[in-house]
Amino acid sequence: MWVVEEIPNQDKLFYRIHKNSYKKGKLLPGIFREIVDGMSTDWEKYSTPVDSVNRARASNPRDNGILGLNTGEVREIGLTVIHNPSKDNRSHTLVRGTSKKIQDDPDVRRRLLGISEILILPENL
Repeated sequence: MWVVEEIPNQDKLFYRIHKNSYKKGKLLPGIFREIVDGMSTDWEKYSTPVDSVNRARASNPRDNGILGLNTGEVREIGLTVIHNPSKDNRSHTLVRGTSKKIQDDPDVRRRLLGISEILILPENL
């Protein structure tokens, strides 16, 4: 098992998005959500955007893209960033809301959208 590490504020997190996250060429703020125990991301120290997009198991990786999020900016929104490596993914990281889940806070979702950088667009838009 991998050691849990502290993620520096200057590092980037990669968040996978599906082609359905777009409407009329714009990202929808509803894409940000916690599933089970947090919003799943990958830490750039142990991953690349291409590695992250290729982890899309349930669908065609070409239907997915990657957003980059600066860890420090995510924390400034009031979210918690926790390195949570799994057996198959050393880069796995969780982002969590502190008082409520990300999907239950429209302001947090809007702010996440504002700090997001599109690194890979889904090919099948």
